[in-house]
Amino acid sequence: MKYLLLAIMFCIGINMNAQNKVFGTLQNENGEALIGASVFLQESQFATITDDTGFFELQSIPRDTYDFKITFLGYKSYTESIVVDGDIKMDIVLDGVVFNLDKIEILANELDQNSPFVYSEMGKEEISFENLGQDLPFLLEQTPSVVVTSDAGAGIGYTGMRVRGSDPTRVNVTINGVPLNDSESHGLFWVNLPDFASSVDKVQIQRGVGPSTNGAGAFGATVSLNSNYIYQNPYIHISGSYGSFNSQKISASFGTGLIADKYNIEGRYSRIVSDGYIDRASSNLNSFYFSASKVEENKSIRFNVFSGKERTYQSWNGIPEAKLEEDDEALMAHYLRNPGMYQT
Repeated sequence: MKYLLLAIMFCIGINMNAQNKVFGTLQNENGEALIGASVFLQESQFATITDDTGFFELQSIPRDTYDFKITFLGYKSYTESIVVDGDIKMDIVLDGVVFNLDKIEILANELDQNSPFVYSEMGKEEISFENLGQDLPFLLEQTPSVVVTSDAGAGIGYTGMRVRGSDPTRVNVTINGVPLNDSESHGLFWVNLPDFASSVDKVQIQRGVGPSTNGAGAFGATVSLNSNYIYQNPYIHISGSYGSFNSQKISASFGTGLIADKYNIEGRYSRIVSDGYIDRASSNLNSFYFSASKVEENKSIRFNVFSGKERTYQSWNGIPEAKLEEDDEALMAHYLRNPGMYQT
């Protein structure tokens, strides 16, 4: 009888220990109930969602210390360390957060899966994986209908890109919706934007007819570069790479995250050098990117500055020395030694 009584008391003790609960309500800054938010204790099986009134309740929680967390799309996550030694009531207000500055502004120039156009996309993760210092066209080399060339042979320095057989003057390139092509020739020199891929969050290639509104020369494609995403958390990123032909890249970037839920500053500096595959085809490239933005409920403003400086050696065929010396006999001998190299 004594052992039976002890067993009953032990079971009652366990049952009482597991009767704690955490409950409360969840609202936004305007006092509106947030429906369907995830409420859980991290590293445990206790989880629920808020109902139609924003109410939540976690039951039968053993006494212990837990990390209480709430997540809801479009709002900052809420995390708090709590000690459960009885029932706990929590009334929580979540603050809204903006992740994408240009969600509305770029909609007319970018495509989604339901658009009746042919396009390819590269996200931030894929861009970072491919970006080892080569110019942006070489990051897009594996996309359909794209053919790239490099004067120096290593993808660093003067590079070119054709889409669907069209040269760069028939390919529209925009950065955050702003045209990048030269206003007179409609050409584009990627060497002036070394390592710009480190500041790009998404690249979309719209092959053929598309929604581009910038210029009339999109017979080949439209390449849309987007760098206007806002990162909520601060970061510092330093990267480097070394490859063939003494190709080297170092890049340092930073971001403040959202300051006071509305201000954001980002910056980057990059340096790329390479001897090139071809003799006397070296490159010495420098670039920077700076951005400051202010995001409010119904409006936003962003200031972007970027620039590049390039110093490259000659990496294309020069004229024969005999032609420079105006030696016709030696020039003819040169032509005969190099059949098929010249057209007459």
